[in-house]
Amino acid sequence: MPNHHHPSLKSSTLRHWGNPIRGTIMEYMEHLERRLAKTKPPKTPPQQAAPIEGSGEQEKWMREKKEKDLPSLKTGDEEEEDLYDNGACAAPLPSTPPLDDPEVEFKMEALRNALLKLCTKLTTVSPNFWQSKPYETAQVEPPPPKPNPAAARHRTVTLTSAAHSDKLLHGLNGLRRHKILCDLSLVVDDRRFHVHRSVLAAFSSYFRDLLREEAIRDNEVILEGLTAEGLEFVLNFIYTAELSLSINDVPKVLEVATALEMTAIIDICSNFLKSEINTSNCVEILNIGSYFNVTDLRAFSEDFILRNFKAVSTEDSFQQLSDRQLNEFLRSNKLDMQSELEVFEMVIRWLKYSPIRMPFSGKMMRNVRMALITPDDLVDKVQSQYFMMNDPACNALLIDAFKYHATPHRQPCMQSLNSTLRSDNEVLIAVGGLRENGATADVLGVSPHTGATFVLSQTPTRLVDHSVVTLANFMYVVGGQTSGSPGGEHSLASVYRYDPRTNSWLTLPPMQERRSNFHLCALKDKLYVVCGWKGRHERTRSVECYDPHKNTWTFVESYPVTAVAPAGAVYDDKLYIGGGYAGQYINALNMYDPDTNQWEEKASMATPRAWHSMVTVRDKIYAIGGNCKDLDGKRIDILTTECYSPKEDLWYTLPSEVPSGCSVTNAVVMKENVYIIGGYEWKTKRSKKSILCYFVEDDRWGWKSDMKNSLNGMACCTLTLPQKVPDDPRFKLGLSS
Repeated sequence: MPNHHHPSLKSSTLRHWGNPIRGTIMEYMEHLERRLAKTKPPKTPPQQAAPIEGSGEQEKWMREKKEKDLPSLKTGDEEEEDLYDNGACAAPLPSTPPLDDPEVEFKMEALRNALLKLCTKLTTVSPNFWQSKPYETAQVEPPPPKPNPAAARHRTVTLTSAAHSDKLLHGLNGLRRHKILCDLSLVVDDRRFHVHRSVLAAFSSYFRDLLREEAIRDNEVILEGLTAEGLEFVLNFIYTAELSLSINDVPKVLEVATALEMTAIIDICSNFLKSEINTSNCVEILNIGSYFNVTDLRAFSEDFILRNFKAVSTEDSFQQLSDRQLNEFLRSNKLDMQSELEVFEMVIRWLKYSPIRMPFSGKMMRNVRMALITPDDLVDKVQSQYFMMNDPACNALLIDAFKYHATPHRQPCMQSLNSTLRSDNEVLIAVGGLRENGATADVLGVSPHTGATFVLSQTPTRLVDHSVVTLANFMYVVGGQTSGSPGGEHSLASVYRYDPRTNSWLTLPPMQERRSNFHLCALKDKLYVVCGWKGRHERTRSVECYDPHKNTWTFVESYPVTAVAPAGAVYDDKLYIGGGYAGQYINALNMYDPDTNQWEEKASMATPRAWHSMVTVRDKIYAIGGNCKDLDGKRIDILTTECYSPKEDLWYTLPSEVPSGCSVTNAVVMKENVYIIGGYEWKTKRSKKSILCYFVEDDRWGWKSDMKNSLNGMACCTLTLPQKVPDDPRFKLGLSS
């Protein structure tokens, strides 16, 4: 009878249950069942009859049959393992047994059981394994390699002990205490310390270099200028990694650690003193840092004293400051004192502490900012000190302070260290403007980071469409309207000056022409106003100049065209005015030279615009925001930003655009970034409360925060306020509403 072979699994057609292996095996099993059904059971010769089930002969008979007739056939777990591990999925199954074999039923039954177990095992494989397309050849991954005991024998593993370092140090310290294996003696103040050369060399580069020298041939090193107590602290740390300190111990330890260049111990002492600093010991810690030249400790102590100077000045330790140290603090803008009169009184206490200090009075008073003391206090509390009148240097300072207060309109031109506010607290300022309930007089301090606002002060009247500028940290508020009437019907000529040093207002002479929607700038210690509405829809091209020395306004050369809402910026002591509305939106740029009193036409912007902003950052001028009209005569927001190079007389349109429309507001520069507060968006016809920032370095716009209320038609600038504002009760009127 011909021998029948089934097709290989690798080339078979896959059809059953989406499981390619199971489908092929089941086909083969059906084939065996059909053959078995067609075969009649042969008559077993008597001598080869199977033993009775359960008898002892049955097991022997089956074993002999397997060895004789079925040498490759296995059953149970052995069969399943071999079919899987030996690649049965990729090789042909055994051929169908011949039908005339007397043991065919037994063979088929054994093979059938093995195939069923294999099929059950294969169907438990992850479903993702069987996600092959229909009629596709099954690709079975080989099993992972079995561990190789021989290879594992050569594998390297790094193991560590957390307790090893402590145990080693403990052992070394024990050797030192019992003078075991010590090969070096350190002699300080007639005390001898027994140590190990290798330990010192491993810890300290100083000892490593010292012990390398041929001159150190004996077993003794004498350390001059050090204390035995300090060296004992250091050696204990080297051998135990522990340092038990008090503030009184630190100088002894630092003396040894700095001499022997042990930076690890110096850092530990520095960090310890920083953690212990307070108003009563800060001067002592400053002196420790200065004496041993621990730079970071000295800087930390100085900063602590500056930030807490008022409290420190009441401590006994304050008198430990030298005249040099006190002068350094008096020169700083970060000195924490609420008023300059308090600074003066503090210096008086220092001078009167010891008679030998009075000769330093002129040197000390030179750094007291007399101009920041009110005239009344100068007369009542400063002039009454006898040395202020008798010492020539002190008397000259007092006279200068009186002159400063005698001519207030000249103060921006008389600025010096003696009139500079002690602060680095620069704040965004928004003055007046339109809210939902109308114009406001509030002067708001605005945080660029959180949008939080506080009322710094109030202008003498409600204002909108006005302009502000900062000159010598005085804020000038010029022109505008009392309401947002179109065409500048209620334009004003008023001029006010705000002094953040004293939180006070000064009324200055008015302009010669009323103005709103105009440009205001500070140029060479003077103020210039350009164009605008002068009332009743009447535009002007006039330009006026205010001179603080003379406290007067004068007309200078007029602008080339009558324009409303132009913008401008100052660069290299020249004034650049661009855009505006002159019956139509214009894109012209003109430069004014105050030395020649002449206007010069420059390259025009790419886009006509008005009610926009212009600012100078480094050597470029930026034109930002504003609006114009489209072909249908409808007002639209201008989102493009243009950059002008005065050196090249060229405009560039920047890739980045303003996130939303911003008209009727001022852009201001702080730390070389540009901020826009609020404004009006024509697309939505609504006022805005957002604070936007243009990051010049990255040419990127970003949203910083939102104010509590929307605002437009205001004027913006930056001011340096006293260090404690907005928490200073002399300035804070309350949160904005």
